[in-house]
Order: sequence, then C-alpha cells, then structure tokens
Amino acid sequence: MGIQKCVCETRVHGIAASAAAIIFCAGTRGYRVAGSRAELMFHELFTFKFIAIETPSDQEDQSRILRHLQDSITAWLAKRGKMSKADLDSRMRKKELWLNGLDARNLDRGYSDRGMKEILAELRNKVIASQAIIKLVSKNLKTEESALIEIARNLIVMADLLKKADKI
Repeated sequence: MGIQKCVCETRVHGIAASAAAIIFCAGTRGYRVAGSRAELMFHELFTFKFIAIETPSDQEDQSRILRHLQDSITAWLAKRGKMSKADLDSRMRKKELWLNGLDARNLDRGYSDRGMKEILAELRNKVIASQAIIKLVSKNLKTEESALIEIARNLIVMADLLKKADKI
C-alpha cells in the first residue's frame, strides 16, 4: 500500500504569530494563501518558568536543547520558503520577524504562494464559465427544470459577490 498524498491548504487573513505562523508554512506549496493585509510573525523559542531553582549546569543543558530546537525550526522554515537559514537566524535572534502578506509572497521570501485576489479571480473565472455552460444547456432544453434554473441563479449571485469582493 503506497503513501497517499493530500493537499493541505492554509490561509491567513489576520495575524498568524508564533506557532500559528509555523502551521501556516506547513501547508502544501501552492496552497498557502495570505491576504495582502495578513501578518506573519516568527520568533525564537521561549521558555516560561514560574519558580525554578537551577544550577548553571541545568541552564547550560536547557540552552543547548533550546538552541538545537531553534536550529531545527529555522532549518525547516528555510526549506519551506526561500530565505536562508542564516538570514532567518539573524532576523529572529533576540527579536521578531514580521512579514505582511505581500512580503510573505515576495520572490525572495516564498512563504505564501497566492493571495486572496488571485483566488477570487480564479473563482470568478470558474463562475463565468459555469454561467456560460448553463445558458447553453438551458437554451437546448425544451422543458425548464427547476434545479437547473436554481443553479443558474446561484451562480449569478456568486458572480456578483465575487465582483464586489474583488473591489476590496
């Protein structure tokens, strides 16, 4: 039995910060969609401690483990996009890396593959094609079927909504 591959589409319309940005980047290439006003934020790992009694050796061990995990995450992010690991490390070290939707799609970043306007344009083209097919089919039918008429009405409404959404 072979491995089945599936498509995982990820979208961000608002803010995908911290682990949410990592999850967004995990989407299937070609199906990672970020709106132009979306924001992605990456940062170094954090640890939270309420009360801790530790020795310097404990802290050294924890630092080594955290650095290993941070290196693994930035290496993975470098493979998921087009930024180098060194560039990611320098931009994330002791600060946050913020990318808006346009920056994430930028050719030298590559963390988002498409924007919402591109998806709306594709959908609009499909709706327009469907409308044309329904008009041809309905002209050739001698009796009007209510289901076909209802589909045509729904497609017209969808096309109008897409035209309005495209102006946003």
